[in-house]
Amino acid sequence: MLRLYQDSSFIVMTSRRGRFSFADKVTGSGDYPQTVEEAFYIATEQSTIDGAMDDSQKIINLDYPRFTSTPHPLVRIGNEVMLITDGWGTTTLTVTRAQESTSAAAHADEAVCYAAYQVLAGTLIAIDTAGGSKDDWVTYKPDGGSYASTQRLVVQNYDGSAKYWRKIIIPTGTTAEQSDDLVDRIQNVTLDQDVA
Repeated sequence: MLRLYQDSSFIVMTSRRGRFSFADKVTGSGDYPQTVEEAFYIATEQSTIDGAMDDSQKIINLDYPRFTSTPHPLVRIGNEVMLITDGWGTTTLTVTRAQESTSAAAHADEAVCYAAYQVLAGTLIAIDTAGGSKDDWVTYKPDGGSYASTQRLVVQNYDGSAKYWRKIIIPTGTTAEQSDDLVDRIQNVTLDQDVA
């Protein structure tokens, strides 16, 4: 539902599992310790639509395969909320129109289709999936904030986003091949329908 994106246009997800590889990040001489710092964005799952829609279409064609979370079936385009009934995680969603007291409407090509939920709370952390202690290498900060190993997420509406920074300090004696088992994880997320 809440995703990590590499770009401010919310197209390239780090992955649905939040996995990132140091092999892609560590370059140069291979001298360690080395510090890698990069920005990323947190936003609700979203995609632009592929083609205009009239007010009776029951199929949404997306530019990117999205909306894999079946417990969260509501999406929003403009002022209209729709219920996904089929097509989870694909570029073709089947929907029931005009949900949550909204009205069916026409939507222009490239309009943004959002998961219709507000983030009330959550935590961003790194986890070493191999069971080691590499999660100690990673700290996060909101844009303009301070680094910490755990970051509380700010409240954001369905169409909101937040820029964060990840700092990785890779210690002496580490090879890039050993460093692909860390996961950025958003946990303890509390959502609320955001249909206002």
